[in-house]
Amino acid sequence: MSKQKIAIFIDQLRYGGAERALVQVANGIAEHGHDVDLLIRNLGHSAYLDLLNERVKVRSLGKVSKPMLMLYLLRHQLLDTATLVRRNSLLPMSMRAVPKLEMYLRREEPVALLSTLSECNIAALWARQVSRTHTRVVIREANLISRSIQMRPGLLPHIAPLWYQKADAVVSVCNGVGDDLARALRLPRNSVRTIHNPVDPPRIRELACQKVDHPWLISKSSPVVVTVGRLTKQKDHRTLLLAVAQVVSRREMKLIVIGEGKSRAALEEQAARLGLRQHVDFIGHHTNPYAFMARADLFVLSSLWEGFPNVLLEALACGSPVVSTDCEGGGAREILLDGRLGRLVPPANPEALATAILETLDQKRQDDDKALRTLERFSPDIIIEKYLDVLLNRPS
Repeated sequence: MSKQKIAIFIDQLRYGGAERALVQVANGIAEHGHDVDLLIRNLGHSAYLDLLNERVKVRSLGKVSKPMLMLYLLRHQLLDTATLVRRNSLLPMSMRAVPKLEMYLRREEPVALLSTLSECNIAALWARQVSRTHTRVVIREANLISRSIQMRPGLLPHIAPLWYQKADAVVSVCNGVGDDLARALRLPRNSVRTIHNPVDPPRIRELACQKVDHPWLISKSSPVVVTVGRLTKQKDHRTLLLAVAQVVSRREMKLIVIGEGKSRAALEEQAARLGLRQHVDFIGHHTNPYAFMARADLFVLSSLWEGFPNVLLEALACGSPVVSTDCEGGGAREILLDGRLGRLVPPANPEALATAILETLDQKRQDDDKALRTLERFSPDIIIEKYLDVLLNRPS
């Protein structure tokens, strides 16, 4: 296969499992000999840039003003006047990159453009239409679009059913996300292809061997539980703290919370109210969570909904026992093989979560060979070949 130019578009590159997975996809495509442009609307405070392959070029798109975008959308008949008048306040920031993205497509003419997240997907399709180029547009959903519509009503449900049909291919990160996408946007289910996120166990285990300076892990006097994720409503750390309060009433344990988010202050206050100051440590973002996972007695995911929670794959690669909510989206159940690789409990149920934590901590640690064999289906080589099949329109 000759070298091709492939572009990947995202609004921001924040710390998170989905963003880390996108970096792996970009690197994998580059390692297959293709030129990759990573297009970022807002480059400020970007994460993981130091992890990018040297063949991946980062390009900052920036944005136009809101009045300029409205004129642009009207001039190119992407939205009608009535829609703009009713919904202009709901235009997501990522859509203000459309004119810049159109200019990029005209100038660079990549063979394919991969976009991710709902608003970026619409922006990519708009830019391709206006540019009149032959760039193949593949849109990727990493989370439940029904939740996006519920949390950001207005423009998205109004335009997504029409525009998603104009994509050359639609990718979901797990079967549950694909089901949700087809149902919410009235798309044929067989038009949505599942491509999981990649995981690289050898690389993760290499990072897991690095030292950690947390006193609870250096001198372990009680079991340590670790959770990793943004401190937002979706991850439901509130329920996790309620479960931890039940656990520590019966046995000693510690919880290390890795991640940042707008809910941090409220969660710290909740931990204090529950009398957990000596049992829970919010350490913020950490560049190497794997070193914590590998030394933990248990990894817990407490989310209400997820697309494909990479963090579970990473915890399994580190050899950590896992407890997870059977959250909406089905990705956790898919990864854990219906509970065979880790306990699944109902979401938003602190009693069930506490019981699963207690029972798992009391169990003898299992051999992780089965988990590692299971992770082979998510190897970067396999996943990147699937992405190249759909981006280059190869027969699969």
